[in-house]
Amino acid sequence: MMYVCFILNRVSVEILGWRTPFESLKGYTPDISMIYRFKFWDKVYFKRGLQDGKCFPSKSNEEVGRFVGFSEKVGNSMTYKILTSETNKVIYRSRIKLASIRENIRAESSVGDSDVVNSRSGKPMVIIDPSSLVGRSYYNEPDDTGGE
Repeated sequence: MMYVCFILNRVSVEILGWRTPFESLKGYTPDISMIYRFKFWDKVYFKRGLQDGKCFPSKSNEEVGRFVGFSEKVGNSMTYKILTSETNKVIYRSRIKLASIRENIRAESSVGDSDVVNSRSGKPMVIIDPSSLVGRSYYNEPDDTGGE
């Protein structure tokens, strides 16, 4: 509902002389530059809130969320409201990107949508349990050059 009100307050209306309700109230034209890119409930990626900026290499430093609106009182003018997928809480971020433009496979896997790991070619990878390898020996026959 807040998203719809934000948009409607920044759309010009004939009864106000083609001015926006925001402009009629405040006396100046509102900045609408933050509206152009994101729509309500767009799937987005945002930076994970890490203290040291490091995470395990197989984990993404981004998380998945949903765009739910624009911040008017937190951060700069290009700060957005994001509903996180993991905690279902609204957070504020100024650096987000659309998931529809380029998918982040590592961030998607942290949500738990799928347990299947795909290679870059899109084919499923063989998943090996490391504990099944403990105590085994592996030997390859020498090739023509004498190496293994």
